[in-house]
Amino acid sequence: MDIDPIEQELGITTYLCPDVVGFSAVLKARYSDFVVHEVASDGTVARLTCVEPRLITDPPLSQQPAEPPKAKEDQAADETNEKKRKHEEEVNEPVANPDWEALQRSFAELVGVEASVATMQFLKSIEAHSSAETESTAIKPDEEADKAQPQYNVSLPPVTDKKIRKTVHEWVRENLAGIARSDTLDIDKLETNKVIRVWHQKFTRKMPNWKAFEQNRNNNNQRRDNRPQVRKPPPGMKFLRFVLYKENMDTTHAINQLSRVNGNHGRKLRVGYSGMKDKRGITSQFVTVPAQTPIASLTRYNISHDSHRGGGHTRNQGVGVLRVGNFEYVAEDLRMGRLQGNRFDVALRNVQLEGLALHDMKERLARAALFLKDNGFINYFGVQRFGKFHDTHLTGIEVLKGNYEKAIDIIMEPKPNESEFMTTARKDWRNRFEAAEDRETAEKDCASRLVRNVNRNLNNSENSALNSLAKHPLDYKRAYGCIQKTMRMMFLHAVQSYCWNHVASFRIDTLGRQVVKGDLVSASTDDKFAVKLVTAEDIAASRYRLEDVLIPMIGTKTKDPENLAGEHFDKLLAKMELDRSVFEKLDEREFDLCGDYRTLICPSAELDYKIIEYTDSHQPLIQTDLMKLHGIEVEEASSANADPNKILLAMDVAFTLPSSTYATIALRELMKKPTSSEYQSELKLHNS
Repeated sequence: MDIDPIEQELGITTYLCPDVVGFSAVLKARYSDFVVHEVASDGTVARLTCVEPRLITDPPLSQQPAEPPKAKEDQAADETNEKKRKHEEEVNEPVANPDWEALQRSFAELVGVEASVATMQFLKSIEAHSSAETESTAIKPDEEADKAQPQYNVSLPPVTDKKIRKTVHEWVRENLAGIARSDTLDIDKLETNKVIRVWHQKFTRKMPNWKAFEQNRNNNNQRRDNRPQVRKPPPGMKFLRFVLYKENMDTTHAINQLSRVNGNHGRKLRVGYSGMKDKRGITSQFVTVPAQTPIASLTRYNISHDSHRGGGHTRNQGVGVLRVGNFEYVAEDLRMGRLQGNRFDVALRNVQLEGLALHDMKERLARAALFLKDNGFINYFGVQRFGKFHDTHLTGIEVLKGNYEKAIDIIMEPKPNESEFMTTARKDWRNRFEAAEDRETAEKDCASRLVRNVNRNLNNSENSALNSLAKHPLDYKRAYGCIQKTMRMMFLHAVQSYCWNHVASFRIDTLGRQVVKGDLVSASTDDKFAVKLVTAEDIAASRYRLEDVLIPMIGTKTKDPENLAGEHFDKLLAKMELDRSVFEKLDEREFDLCGDYRTLICPSAELDYKIIEYTDSHQPLIQTDLMKLHGIEVEEASSANADPNKILLAMDVAFTLPSSTYATIALRELMKKPTSSEYQSELKLHNS
């Protein structure tokens, strides 16, 4: 079995079934080789089967009537909008034979008799010359007609009350549709000098704001026509749940995209989800938004300008893809942790078992899969739990010691595979006190320099700490406190995970693969969590199996096993120069490291596998949800007539895991090989 120093350091040292022969294979060679479907609390699996803007219970759009029946409230709203639309369309339709006397009496109630008479005479005179189509039809009211400007409107007396002005404009629209329009002339921006002008319809192009007037009217109509329809949810259903499908995109980015959809009056949409999913993979998960969110506004993300993008069926470099669908109304929104688990479908490429013929290799693979299905795997925290550079637990250890300077130095340490520019910058920080007479000034200058020159290349934790130290040099506790709370909690949880891994390995290697006296098991009831110690009587009665054994994530409220595994916690803490009191004396008062329990063994539920022969090292091996929607099949391996030396072997393995467990650890047990990216990067996609 290959030994990975990274896994060894993190306590991932043994296997549940070490006697089963493993194999070498490339994991996550392409992001489409790692497909995840979330399993909701009720056992429903998140699969994208419909991207149409409709509820999943509705018939397909192609089978729906042109105008689906609407609720009475919707019908009333549509009737109101239709009346407004017709009203606006009638503006260009002159009213036949208007009753000028009746109009004059009605308008006089608003603007006075004199203004009403002048307005109606003006409009009546223009109507009398309706056969003329040019500006020469305009009235010239005084006797110096040849010298006067044509009259296009009538000005009413100034109106100081805004509500009255609004009433006048509405009266003109209601009673003089097709004959006149009105606007307000702001003479000197004083309320006392706002004058309403009544224009004959033929001269509206002379209105100073005519273009804006027409554009606003057209935009209002267009917005009304294009406004996404909101369907009224059933009583008690306060949220809209749907499937979020993403490729090569992290969960945070996808959620931020959804929160900006139209139809929410410019506010960010409240989006609920149960867990973070891998970026390098193809994942489907449930998401909730408020029930009043228009479905059509969400499905705009389903518009693709290139039908060949996405679906995991291209040979090109991956791009981020986001799709939504399978809409339904639910009573409760989703929160972090509200899920049963995840269904994984993983392609392992270029399987290698040296010295075996193809037929024998297939038998070995089948045997390894069956052992994993029947026995499960040690429930280790995977290497990704400890950060990209596998050092978050080291930072957490120094925080528990109260050594914040060392914690910051670990965060700022040179990282492998970084650019020479960044390596130089990190070494600059490491050596900031060399030949320095004033440590405070030296650190302030170095932190300011890094913030100024390399801040875009640093992560959030590094930037937060350096910004603080540039203002408050040598105050490392303050600098650490400026790091985001979730990240500070991650450092401490990494210490608990580190201890758990080491104790779990010790428990298996020292006490064996059976239940022993002093092990911890669950004694929970429906309304209360509890643990108990396994007794000699329990063992004699075979009451428990290895899958029932719990290992604590050490904290202030956890109980240790009363056997060698429990004693190993104290030895491990002493090796880190810690003791149990640090969990209670922690300066981070906002955190409560009370601890938890985790099953020693995790079962691999519903495990299926398929062994595939293929010749193209880049061809897709798993049919994704998007491929199924587009009717794209996975190409059959073209190895029948191929050169036997060029045939490649792959294994497609699918299994369901509970939340907070690691698929990579299950695959490690299957292959008996390390799964860290450092180890995987040495493997090849094809035979030499």
